[in-house]
Amino acid sequence: MPTPKRIEWTPQFSVNVRALDEQHKRIFMMLDAINQIVRREKKGHDLIDVLDAMVLYVQEHFRDEERLLKQYNYPEFDEHKQGHKEFLRQTGGFRVRYFEGEEDQELGVELMRYLLRWVKNHIMVQDRAYSAYLNDLGVT
Repeated sequence: MPTPKRIEWTPQFSVNVRALDEQHKRIFMMLDAINQIVRREKKGHDLIDVLDAMVLYVQEHFRDEERLLKQYNYPEFDEHKQGHKEFLRQTGGFRVRYFEGEEDQELGVELMRYLLRWVKNHIMVQDRAYSAYLNDLGVT
């Protein structure tokens, strides 16, 4: 099954915290860049280069998000942080497989499916949970 033609942030992914929504938009742009590479026949090192750039940015986003959640004593902080660690572990696993020489078309499609599923689920479930909590405290 091929990957989608375009990946875009839409308002349904809003957590109603401006700074985090802006970061999520950038993550979606990076997902789309990875997706465009996956859709090409020849990828070279572009796939891993863009994945690495996205992971660096996502780590920064996780730090910002975790700092905010800790500041407001979010009761599900530890579980939320664990989800972040799992994402980093999984993306690290894709890097290892890439450098071990796994066929890049199959790996790229699997990576893209994982990233899309994880990001969409994480935002729509876990981030939405903190969204309601923070919004109730007046954080926007």
